[in-house]
Amino acid sequence: MPPGNREADASQSRSGRIWRLRLPGLSLVAVLAALGLAAGGSGAPAGSGQKQRPPIPDPSSGRWYASDSPWNTPVPARPTILPASAEWVAALQANTGQININMRAWTPAVIMSGRNTPRVTVTIDGGWFMDKVPIPANLLPSPDSDGHALIIDRTLGREYDFWRLQRLKNGSWTAGAGVVLRLNGSGWWSPTPWGARASGAALGGGLIRPKEVSEGVISHAIACTGPKWLIRKLNYGAVSPATTSDGWGDAATMPMGTRFQLDPSLNLDELGLDAGEKIVARAMQVYGVYIVDSSGGIACYAENQTALPGASAPYPSSWVDGLPHTLISRLRAIAPPLVVKWDSRFVFGQPRRPR
Repeated sequence: MPPGNREADASQSRSGRIWRLRLPGLSLVAVLAALGLAAGGSGAPAGSGQKQRPPIPDPSSGRWYASDSPWNTPVPARPTILPASAEWVAALQANTGQININMRAWTPAVIMSGRNTPRVTVTIDGGWFMDKVPIPANLLPSPDSDGHALIIDRTLGREYDFWRLQRLKNGSWTAGAGVVLRLNGSGWWSPTPWGARASGAALGGGLIRPKEVSEGVISHAIACTGPKWLIRKLNYGAVSPATTSDGWGDAATMPMGTRFQLDPSLNLDELGLDAGEKIVARAMQVYGVYIVDSSGGIACYAENQTALPGASAPYPSSWVDGLPHTLISRLRAIAPPLVVKWDSRFVFGQPRRPR
């Protein structure tokens, strides 16, 4: 990361490492049933008496995914505070500076595709590939070593996420990781293979968008990266809704996927925050924060406008300096959501291996 860059380096070292979660006692059929997946990812037939799939949200709106997604579920009025909360918060406070907001790098742009967008095959590390991916000719991954790209397929209601996406000189596309999720799903991925985030979170999950800023309200949880050495290694376990981890920490550190809440009793008007800072802080109070990736500090993600040619970032100037460090001390780690319906390669049959 260049000197003076305030945005946290969320790069990940995942090449060649494919982790598999084991679910003791559960067959593949049972897992698919728990996820509520019908053949081809379709909903229950009309008149079957089964619960219908939620409608696909408007991609232009601020809230994505199902209404019961962990991203869209407010923190309960009396959440369970985890026993290690104070220890984890103290470690964050001692080892980090302000809460950064990534706007120009280490965060994806949102690319909208349409019916006429060219569909291509993307080759993915580990022997996987995805076909019929809608990639506009002018797509530019995030300008950093992560090379994140988030593509919304408005025709089919899907989200394509990539890590280290690049176009080769011969015109073909490759990626270090790539997955496809439902826009009306949970916004979380179950391996294998790995998702574009180290936790299995969708790139669109918890992403702050320009429309929300202009309207002054963020109606979903916030996605954040945390210090790599303060997040558990995967062999010590991730916590739901996360399914994977690239942390370096021991069993005493926080697991990937930890949900924090900014103390809801805080009066934000008395903290000297400007309007832009209050928008983010208020969402942290109402919906909370999920740790979705690891880096060298704490950072939230805002839609990357600079990855689109000719665009500029419509965000408050105060975000360049991040949110005050003092807010970290008022975080508390709370119990994870009880039920999550993860997306997986069984929903749309992708990514897949050559036959």
